[in-house]
Amino acid sequence: MENTKPFGIGRIVALISAAVIIIGALLPWGLVQEIKHITYGYDGDGVITIPLAVIAIILLIIKKVPFWISLIIGLMVSAIGFIDYAAIADATAEIGSVGIGMYLTIIGGIGLTIGALMIKLIKGPVAE
Repeated sequence: MENTKPFGIGRIVALISAAVIIIGALLPWGLVQEIKHITYGYDGDGVITIPLAVIAIILLIIKKVPFWISLIIGLMVSAIGFIDYAAIADATAEIGSVGIGMYLTIIGGIGLTIGALMIKLIKGPVAE
């Protein structure tokens, strides 16, 4: 019976954030204007962030899995995002820019982390 309850705000935030991670991996992470080259997330660490986000979505829908698993996935995606952002920003400092997909990946990772924390910290039916 418990799984028939609607999702609470924490779970909704986490689910939307996981979807943002997937969208971010499909969009450009780096742009080099001089040679008109675009690097997409799935050309690099997006192949890691997409499966992590899919796993998070599945676990969040199941509801029986401990919140900390989604929390760890959110932290992992955030770390990947920040590390890749630093690398891309450094590599393209004068000849390119960081793409929108990189920003979405970081925002999604942070959102997934916050959503997982909300599931644990906000008590009552609103959080779940």
